[in-house]
Amino acid sequence: MKSVEAKSLASFTDSTTGVVNRAKHSDFLVAFRDCVEQKTPTDFKNKLQLFRQTYHKYGDLLAFLDREWLPYAEYFCRYSTNQFLNCGENTTSPIEGLHAQLKSYLVTSKIPVNDTFQRIVHYIDQQQILVRKRIDDEKLSRPVSLAHNFVFKDCLGTVASRALFHVRDEIDLLSKGTRFVCDHIIRTTHDIPCDCELKPFTNKLVSIDPSLFGPIWWLNPTEYPRQQSNPPDSHTTVPHVGEPQRREDMAKEQKTKGASTKAAETKEMRAIRLALKMKADKREREE
Repeated sequence: MKSVEAKSLASFTDSTTGVVNRAKHSDFLVAFRDCVEQKTPTDFKNKLQLFRQTYHKYGDLLAFLDREWLPYAEYFCRYSTNQFLNCGENTTSPIEGLHAQLKSYLVTSKIPVNDTFQRIVHYIDQQQILVRKRIDDEKLSRPVSLAHNFVFKDCLGTVASRALFHVRDEIDLLSKGTRFVCDHIIRTTHDIPCDCELKPFTNKLVSIDPSLFGPIWWLNPTEYPRQQSNPPDSHTTVPHVGEPQRREDMAKEQKTKGASTKAAETKEMRAIRLALKMKADKREREE
């Protein structure tokens, strides 16, 4: 969206005085964001049509959107991204941040390929250690706002706090009557209980079964109960990206198609690691 903001700035700048009409520029960005946030293709189409009618005088700006953004709407608009498990990450910023961190760890690009590979492997190993430590810390942590809530009694130490905080907020909204129709999207995008699954817990007298959370949120995924039936009062018409059966089917398909390729890649990686280790040992002996 930053490129839209930068590109549209000139369209709302007075050519004589050079003063930017911040109010109109802000309204334009809000209107475009409103199009992006529509949850169905029909709503997106209708909102986009209204958007074009409102800003029909800005032909160059609309042409820019038609050329650079709208042909790829399915990759960033909510009506498409809410059909996949994404845990609320709808931008590339986290990946770009990790890429920048990795580049800073490599220090410079003017080093041999083998040394670069070794540094990347070492970086990944360090990250795995940090991740394990954070998981171990979270298994022992008991956030005050969750520890005193009976609803999460069985989930603490088993399910990641991030998922529990999200569900806590949803339960609060349900209790206040601000949720009327469940669209089941949160089950697909986050693999956590949606509103219709959370209704029995609004009285805060029943604890949530951890199995309602997908394995991605389990601090120890190997403990996740793979075989389970749909929870009471849950919806069955909307496909869940995180359903156990779907995951098992995908795993079987991937195992069938890529077993030989995976074995070949593993063998190749071992050979590379061995060659790098031998080279490093030789270098140490020479020094």
